[in-house]
Amino acid sequence: MYTLENPPPDNYRECPDGEIYNFAKMDCEGCPPLQTYVQLAGACLCQAGTFADGDGCTPCPAGTFAASDGTIECKNCTEGTFSPEGASGCDFCAKGSWTNTPGTPDACYSCPDFLTTKSIATIVKSDCFCDINTYGSTATGNGCNKCPVGGTTPAENSLVLTDCMCPTGQLRKKDDEGSCAGCPEGMTCENLVNGRLVGAVEFGSAMPTSGDPAITVPDMQPVLKEFYWASPKETISVFRCASAERCPGGNPGEACGPNIKDGSDDDRACSECLTGWAWDGKKCIECQDVEKTALLYPALPILLVPVIVLILYKLFGDGYAKWGSPQNGCASLGFICLNHYQIITIIRGANLAFPINVANVFDAMKFSSDVSTVFKPQCTGAADFQSMLIMKTLAPIIFAVLYTITWGISQIVGKVTKVPWLAMEPNRTVNGFFSLMFTFFAGIVEMAFTLFKCGPNPNGTSTLIADRSIICEEDDWNGMVAIGVVAVLLWVVGFGSLFARTVFLAPRWFHDPNVQMRWKFLFIKFRPDVHWWALIFIAKGIFLNLGFLFLTVGVSQIYWVMTICLCYVGLSATFRPWRHILVCILDVWAHLCLLMVCSAFTWFARDELEDLSVLDEDMSTMCIIFAVLSLPMVPAIIGHMFYIEKSPDTRQKKVMHMSQLKAGLANVSESSENQFKDFALALPEWDWYYMVQAKNVVLTEFARIKSRSGLSSKALTYERASVALGTNADATKAKDQAAPVDGPTYTTIVV
Repeated sequence: MYTLENPPPDNYRECPDGEIYNFAKMDCEGCPPLQTYVQLAGACLCQAGTFADGDGCTPCPAGTFAASDGTIECKNCTEGTFSPEGASGCDFCAKGSWTNTPGTPDACYSCPDFLTTKSIATIVKSDCFCDINTYGSTATGNGCNKCPVGGTTPAENSLVLTDCMCPTGQLRKKDDEGSCAGCPEGMTCENLVNGRLVGAVEFGSAMPTSGDPAITVPDMQPVLKEFYWASPKETISVFRCASAERCPGGNPGEACGPNIKDGSDDDRACSECLTGWAWDGKKCIECQDVEKTALLYPALPILLVPVIVLILYKLFGDGYAKWGSPQNGCASLGFICLNHYQIITIIRGANLAFPINVANVFDAMKFSSDVSTVFKPQCTGAADFQSMLIMKTLAPIIFAVLYTITWGISQIVGKVTKVPWLAMEPNRTVNGFFSLMFTFFAGIVEMAFTLFKCGPNPNGTSTLIADRSIICEEDDWNGMVAIGVVAVLLWVVGFGSLFARTVFLAPRWFHDPNVQMRWKFLFIKFRPDVHWWALIFIAKGIFLNLGFLFLTVGVSQIYWVMTICLCYVGLSATFRPWRHILVCILDVWAHLCLLMVCSAFTWFARDELEDLSVLDEDMSTMCIIFAVLSLPMVPAIIGHMFYIEKSPDTRQKKVMHMSQLKAGLANVSESSENQFKDFALALPEWDWYYMVQAKNVVLTEFARIKSRSGLSSKALTYERASVALGTNADATKAKDQAAPVDGPTYTTIVV
């Protein structure tokens, strides 16, 4: 007998997994709603999140759960968790919320503003504490406050305001711990705390703490950059240094190079080596024993002065006739080179961050303005700024005294030995002394203005460019002002006025050989018709230094030097003042090199500016001015050209000068051959050059004989012919071969 439990074979088919056979429908079908097929049971059971309720399944109420299929009873969620209706498990309350009763998601209560929890599944409200970037304490009932100005904290649960750290690039000051200020110029305000970049905290203010003992908060002081210094007492009062080698950067009080004094107000800006050490341009080096004695300085320089006096007296005693000699031309070359390096030293004093290789090369040239650097006066302990300033101010007087003593001794020796030439001639001796003063005039002016050349610091003060430890307009500086004023009056105004007066009055006196010898140094290098060029040289030395008194930004100082050099080049190219042509070329070339040096230095000027846009307006103005500066000259030049061509006065002057030339040529033609040769051989370079040009003009434009390259303003009698002027026969032969031309006939000149 077949029953449901024992059906006949092949009366129904086998169902696939997940379905059961419905005998009523005689077909396979899925499980009812909220049920799932369980393989082990071979039947449909209530799915997870529901429970068996009579013939069907019901979802678990909110706050309960059924973790597995076939559950007949839902379980309650524990504290700190919640579940929605029909949940197969309980979720934890998110971080920043809490609950002490199981239930729906609404049972998780958010912590108050700016508060959070340590983890998920927090069960009591008192476990809420201040979130990151806030501070305060729930225990006091005051709640939490957000850190000011975008500040951040090292971790959660920060209790006090000082736990707030400023954003990177900013600083929390000790006198205003509730706000963030910009990082001082010359410092870096950046620290890594708990994987985050944050700002800095001024030394002396409360350091931030961490709510997590595992988090260590580092020392967060701002750090000095290269070229800057601050004392350990005033850590954010930043001064500018002379070089990166002196101030390589670091924490205040630890930011000087090796063997350099640091730590006190008197040693600010790493300006002085330790006692017994001397700065060599790169670092402090230990002085040798002999260098620490007065034998090397000042004794040796004083002993060398008489030797220098005698050498100068011997070498530079030429009379007027030999002023244009090659030997004096070589002296002019040396004069130009020395002045070139003096200007380099002036440029070195600009308020720029010079690269180490450039600074070292330029520092090696300081001897051209300050010979004392050769003798390392720091080693003798006499190198403090005030002592050196007094010594340099007195240097011309010391030289004058030593010159006088040397001259006096020579007079005694000459009388005792009865050898007259051993007694130094007074005018020649005076010339030797003043030639030194004239040669080093740019350096003397720089020395006199030293006390008034100040550079700005990030802290708002100004310090001397020559010694960054001295603050301008404060006690130490005020105590030296009188020395600076005396130096300016004596050596800038005094020497400048004396030289200028001599140049102006020279034409009245110059027939006197004694006057020629006494003031030779002012005129020997320059052509007679440009004898006043010493005035330009004096003005250049004064103006180059003068700009550094009222310009403090490095790039402005560089452009000032460029402007002075550019004006000098224009004047030098126009007047060609030197007695030798190649010396004129070297003078122009040397100043063009200075212009290129200054142009390159504008690149390094960017390092001294936190915001390059501050130069935009000045640079824009300069570009516009120089772009149109040539245009105003055009109308004046046009007017001058027409005036030269049409003016009766000009035409009369042309005839007058040519008549004088004609008379002069007549005198030359009447001279003997020996007289003519002597005249020709005695011509200085420039006179010879101009005579050749005059010869070319006369032959080409008057005689119509091609004698210079290029085209003539007149038709040539002998077209494209180069006539060798010599004998009358040569001239006649050339004339016979020439093609006839219209117009007046010109006499052939025979030399």
